[in-house]
Order: sequence, then structure tokens, then C-alpha cells
Amino acid sequence: MNTKQTPHRWHAQLSLFSEENLGRPTRLGVFEPAREGMMDYWLENGLALCGVVLEEHDGSKSVEIILDGFTHTIRQVKRLELLLGEEAEDGLNVIDANGMTSVLRFEENGH
Repeated sequence: MNTKQTPHRWHAQLSLFSEENLGRPTRLGVFEPAREGMMDYWLENGLALCGVVLEEHDGSKSVEIILDGFTHTIRQVKRLELLLGEEAEDGLNVIDANGMTSVLRFEENGH
């Protein structure tokens, strides 16, 4: 199930997502719009998920993806996509105001 979340449910959805996936090994990357398509940067591979947190300041939303020894912050979040179930790899896409997408996926040896 691929679900786009509405902002008023983000906090609850991210709390449940964090609880359900705590300790699972991850892959974290960023996809950025470029002149010739998209550029991708893979930031880490194999760190355990500690949590995903939503913060709001002055009407702007930020998401922190907290891993064992590494935190990735996405500012000016405009959209969240939770990927759940058997049709897709479990994970999370976080899209910011500039069209950059942070992609969190889980390694296969997770639960």
C-alpha cells in the first residue's frame, strides 16, 4: 500500500511508523531534480532506525529521520508517502518544497 498522508495526520502516522520499524536496518538516499532528470545521493546503508519525528516551526514542517549515529533533517516538507505492504518495499518518501525527495527503505534482513 502506497499512501500519501495529509498534514493533519503526519504526527500520528510517523509515530506509528517509527514504532513498527524501530531497529530495522535502513538505506537512506536523496533524489534531487536536475537539468537532465534526477540526481541521487545515497547517504547510508545498514544503520538501524531509531525514529522519524515531525517538527513544526512558524507554519513550516520538518521531518527528522533518526538512525543509529546519524540524523537526516528535511525542511519545508510538503508531502509524505508511506510505503507499506507486499506490493512495494516498506519505507518512506519525504518531499520538500524544492522537489527534493528523501527516500528511506529497509534492508531485507529487517523484520
